[in-house]
Amino acid sequence: MTTRDAVSVVIPAKDLAVAKSRLGLPDRDRRRIALQLVTTTVRAALDAASVGLVMVVTGDVRIAAETGRLGAVTVSEPPPGGLNQAARLGRRRALAMRPASPVAILVADLPRLEPHDLDAAVAQFRLLGQPMSVADHHGTGTTMLIHGPHDAPRITFGKGSAAAHVGAGFRPAGGSLAGLRADLDTPDDLVDAFGPRPRQLPLLRSGA
Repeated sequence: MTTRDAVSVVIPAKDLAVAKSRLGLPDRDRRRIALQLVTTTVRAALDAASVGLVMVVTGDVRIAAETGRLGAVTVSEPPPGGLNQAARLGRRRALAMRPASPVAILVADLPRLEPHDLDAAVAQFRLLGQPMSVADHHGTGTTMLIHGPHDAPRITFGKGSAAAHVGAGFRPAGGSLAGLRADLDTPDDLVDAFGPRPRQLPLLRSGA
């Protein structure tokens, strides 16, 4: 794969003050979980053979510092924010930096993501030859969008986004892509990812 063919990955990340509020955890634990999710997602993207740029769009200075230290390009998100606004901003910046490369928008909360998950999705996108979306493990949300540099399909994360993105012209990805589909939004997702006692995991003892 040439440098030009490698994908630019844009990861919008909510401020730690509001991220993962649905988990029902104390603020300190919730912030640690949120930050660890972002850094886990960024590390996997940086290590994927199919990725040529990882860009994090965030208004949170700590997220920017941590992910910048890992090697991601960081872009400050001006308020008022929102996932779709951040994704569109990141797409514009990624195309400005690498105008001939495909762009992927990746959610920031993928605790099981591995580099091979991204490489498999990118390979599938190349075979399809058209914009592609990856639905979450519930089948209703979206964890990744990917399209060519000359496409600009509508980005519409939020409730029912899997169907909305298909309606916007993205073709649904096939296959398991397990680590790419397993986002973490609810207490049940937390248990699925880490077991029934998440507050006692090394994740939270790491000091992240």
